[in-house]
Amino acid sequence: MKTKIFLLLSFILTFIVLSSLQTKTNSEPTKKPNIIFIAVDDLRPQLNCYGKSQIISPNIDNLASQAYTYDNAVCNFPVCGASRASLLTGLRPNKNRFKSFRTRMDEDANDVLTIGEWFKKNEYFTLSLGKISHHTNDSPESWSIPAWKGHKNWRDYQTKENIIAAQTNNNNGAANAFEIGQNLQDDYADTKMVNKAMEQLSQLTKKEQPFFMALGFLKPHLPFNAPKKYWDLYDEKDIELASNRYQPEDAPNISMHKYGELRKYTNIPSDFNSGIPDTTQKKLIHGYYA
Repeated sequence: MKTKIFLLLSFILTFIVLSSLQTKTNSEPTKKPNIIFIAVDDLRPQLNCYGKSQIISPNIDNLASQAYTYDNAVCNFPVCGASRASLLTGLRPNKNRFKSFRTRMDEDANDVLTIGEWFKKNEYFTLSLGKISHHTNDSPESWSIPAWKGHKNWRDYQTKENIIAAQTNNNNGAANAFEIGQNLQDDYADTKMVNKAMEQLSQLTKKEQPFFMALGFLKPHLPFNAPKKYWDLYDEKDIELASNRYQPEDAPNISMHKYGELRKYTNIPSDFNSGIPDTTQKKLIHGYYA
């Protein structure tokens, strides 16, 4: 059975589709394809397949070379939960639904089939691994087995100091916004999710029933934590800061970003009116690349 892969670069909502439906012949009817749906949280189009050169991205570039890459996709909503709910239900956000990162599909649109539920009703075995909907227990009827996430603290720290800080500090439970993983085994949540997916694939491919597998990568969402070998791929002196990182002239303060997505971390100034030092900005970009 052929397998289709859909790659979603979350927040820019770009899809890459690999492979085609099996062609019907006189001797054999068309079979339903297996489908792998991949969501990547906060991934920007700064990849080689988008004509950029800063980030080393051979695997995604290889996938894009065999697929259809959208160059003009747009975001459904500028926060995770609402954007995911919109995508998974096919409904646009409006004043009555999908308004925050806490959005739940089974509260805002319980009478609408999710993509997983649609495939399940069409005789697919469906499963969700990693971060697909914002809440693991949202719309559980979408999946043939309970949705699975391989992490308890999605911030996914490795060093003892950062783990303690994440559990005990008063700044919204966060530790540092970036971490260079020194002398450690790559045991981050995304690695656990990939290993789980390969384990499931080895079982699913033995079944006659077609499957829809949704895989959700946490990275490169904050915090920018990665093993040192990935930090070492980049030289910080070559990293350039954005030219438009200042408040536009005459723009009212109320129009500026006040969300705690970055400011909650302990090594980032918590005052929204204060700037973030250039050296810290470079480290953040470096961590994102890693």
